[in-house]
Amino acid sequence: MHPPVLLVFHQVGKRSAKSQVAKVADLTRRHWQGRWHREGGFHSYDGCIPVVATTLELLREHGPAGPAFWRFGRKERQSLLDAIGTPAGTLPSPAAAKPPGKSNSAARSRARLPSRRAGGMPRVCGGRPRPVPSGCGS
Repeated sequence: MHPPVLLVFHQVGKRSAKSQVAKVADLTRRHWQGRWHREGGFHSYDGCIPVVATTLELLREHGPAGPAFWRFGRKERQSLLDAIGTPAGTLPSPAAAKPPGKSNSAARSRARLPSRRAGGMPRVCGGRPRPVPSGCGS
């Protein structure tokens, strides 16, 4: 699984930022576009890189919490958190993806772990720790 890539475009010169976003989306399609699985009825994004783009103008107008971001492959702009998230129906449910047994009990055990580890390392999706910059107020 790859972390999302955020691109911010700005109008400089004759080419519009919006047309540059569309061109980059087209040129990078094979890196971010999921594959449809008819038999399971879902899209798989294994090995794909989530790419989110905006323009400086949209970012100034809406801010990161507003609909300023377009995730390549989606129809409309979203907030940053919605754009980097995975929409419902694109992956099989966890119950369908994993057979019952030890993996489910391991997931329950991980869910009971504290949200912070010693040394300022909060837990993030998948249980991997994320470093916290010093002086960020957390």
